[in-house]
Amino acid sequence: MKNIWQTLYKKTEEVVTTKEISPFIKKGEYRCVIRTKKNNYYVGTNITLEGITMSAEKNAIMQMINANDSDVTHILLLNEIDEIILPCEEALYDLYALSTPDCIVLKNNKFETIALEKLLPSWFGTYRN
Repeated sequence: MKNIWQTLYKKTEEVVTTKEISPFIKKGEYRCVIRTKKNNYYVGTNITLEGITMSAEKNAIMQMINANDSDVTHILLLNEIDEIILPCEEALYDLYALSTPDCIVLKNNKFETIALEKLLPSWFGTYRN
């Protein structure tokens, strides 16, 4: 199990960290990588425009959808100082809708995990019950 998380972490290192694209656009403070059932990896960084923000999770989701993939099995998210953090609430709904029932999220640097459904126990649909 540890090897999967190490692979995911290495994937986050492939993307540029924080970068100011212009005085109004910044990217890369947060990095997310998701792994799918097909063993594909999608990495996203947050993008902050003047008044508009896209989370790293949403960016990774968009890349996955554009590649006609789904069924997320693993999620890893890092902040600007490489701390492992949990996905933002807004992205949780999308991740849950696109994940396998046993999808797991890395909680911390001790390789402790949590089921995605535990982060969002009040799912608004019934098809997963």
